[in-house]
Amino acid sequence: MNKYDQIMFFLLNRLLQPFCISIKKNEEIVFLYKIQYDISKTKRMSSAHVIQLSKNINDAFTFLKMNYEDYKKQEFKNIFDFSNYLVYKCPYITKQFILSLEKGLGVPKEGHEELINQLNKFVKYVKLGHIILNEFNFVPIIMYANLKESIIRNFFNSPEVNKQFVDLKLQHLKDVELQDKFSGKNVVNWIHSLKSDPELCGIFTDSFVNYATARSPEKFPRYLIDHDKNIIKKEVITFYNHMFPKTEAYLDYKLSLTEKEEVII
Repeated sequence: MNKYDQIMFFLLNRLLQPFCISIKKNEEIVFLYKIQYDISKTKRMSSAHVIQLSKNINDAFTFLKMNYEDYKKQEFKNIFDFSNYLVYKCPYITKQFILSLEKGLGVPKEGHEELINQLNKFVKYVKLGHIILNEFNFVPIIMYANLKESIIRNFFNSPEVNKQFVDLKLQHLKDVELQDKFSGKNVVNWIHSLKSDPELCGIFTDSFVNYATARSPEKFPRYLIDHDKNIIKKEVITFYNHMFPKTEAYLDYKLSLTEKEEVII
């Protein structure tokens, strides 16, 4: 094991903290997911859950724009060699990050004398060396939960990870929130031409549900849970303009109109 692994993994966890990601002792990578939900019209609650992201430590390095295999090949002569490597490899080491280490924020107080000593040397090297650090802004990630979730899911993109997110949302979000995202009222507000034809609106709604779920309507709540309302609106309009006119349901509807006209004649 690299003699600098202790400080490296401490710094990794500190760098991952704004994303609510952490590396456990068994090198498992997890995400602390805080979901907010309504329990009444006037009261909103939050609940915290741990989502398993990966069991591959290399994913944590890659997430921070580094390479684990490259790190393991290094033969650092001293802490300054290590520090030089890290600050130039990881773009997330900012002035604010170094300042937080200097103030001892998040640094264990007892029983970690060697780690504290190495951290102090790391901070002094960066400051005395006048190293130009990146100006990466963590504030939007910290403030906006949706952005944080999007970043995590885009990187740790797997059916297992996505299922954990959706299952938790299904547990906490109520039907009223799903109806706000998609309903017949939404459809006619988004597509005004359907207001005058309730039958066609119903056919379109059923067709969109089949389209969005690959003909598995029972999965539609999961689709609604996992999509923003504005995204759903765009998909509904795109489906109406480009795909719905080619569906069997729409063609059958048009045929039935033609047959009715012939009967009247």
